[in-house]
Amino acid sequence: MDNKNFELMGGYLGNGLTLFNKAEREADSYDYKVIGHISPGGHISWRCDSDYIKAIPVNDYLKILDWSVEAKKNFRHSWFELPELERYMKILDRVYAELYKLEPWRQLLDEMDLDDGPGFHTKFVQLEEYYLNYYA
Repeated sequence: MDNKNFELMGGYLGNGLTLFNKAEREADSYDYKVIGHISPGGHISWRCDSDYIKAIPVNDYLKILDWSVEAKKNFRHSWFELPELERYMKILDRVYAELYKLEPWRQLLDEMDLDDGPGFHTKFVQLEEYYLNYYA
């Protein structure tokens, strides 16, 4: 891909922002080439190889980063408006099975008890920060 064959486009097709190169089509399709995805929490996951990413024009790459930062800001704003218990349930729905495979998260999850008051809150803050940094 050269810079002349790149036209950045973003579209909300469900959960997050899908990134396309409007100047290129998917193989055997009329669909635009998917190059990546920005999660609602602002995490970018690329759907193309590193050489393709390096060929993205600088202004478009910076625009992708701006979209990511804006998504993260909006997500965190709405996230922290939710009650702590609702945030906890959302985290468990999203990542419990995966986190439970990892130490020390298994131990942390096993020890979390809603009736523990301040102890629960301390453990929840750790779990929530991990979730926001790696999954949201």
